This record gives sequence, C-alpha cells and structure tokens, in this order.
Amino acid sequence: MTAKSRSRKTPMRRDRKTNQCLAKLGRKKTKTGKIDGHLFRFSTNEKESERRKLRIQELWDYAVETLGDTEWNNLTLHIAKCYAKGETKVPFSLNLIS
Repeated sequence: MTAKSRSRKTPMRRDRKTNQCLAKLGRKKTKTGKIDGHLFRFSTNEKESERRKLRIQELWDYAVETLGDTEWNNLTLHIAKCYAKGETKVPFSLNLIS
C-alpha cells in the first residue's frame, strides 16, 4: 500500500463520547516509533466532516506527489489540523517549517 492510498481507504467513524466524526489520515510516527495515520476529529455533522476529510486528503496527496513526503511534517500537519476544525485561513509561523 502506498503512502498516498493510505488516507483514501480510511473510513470515518463516530466518537461515542463526543459524537464527532473521526478518521485516520496520512502517516506519522507514533510515540512508540511505529507508523500510523493521524487521528483527525471533525464536526458532528457528517456532510461537513466528509468535506473536511476530503480537503485533508487533497493536502496529503499534494504532500506525497509534490513534496515527496511520506509522513506529515510540522507544517502540513498543522494545516491539516486547521482544516479538520473547519478553518479556511491557516495561521502559521516560520517555526513550523523545519
């Protein structure tokens, strides 16, 4: 399975406590050193959550195809987290670029 297709096949599910939609997208190293997708929390509205998930998938595709990334870096993960919250303008500092 390629890094790009990893996020495509990830289904959305609901968090029982918050009723938010969740999905693991992209790839990153966990604290134990294993590779896994980052768990993004979206809204309680399924259509809105699907829209946000698609936007993050497009960002992941860009990172894989254009930047050659196989894991989230600080900047792309920050942008993806903002997209998951529904933000359309993403504030960032140069400290995120590493």
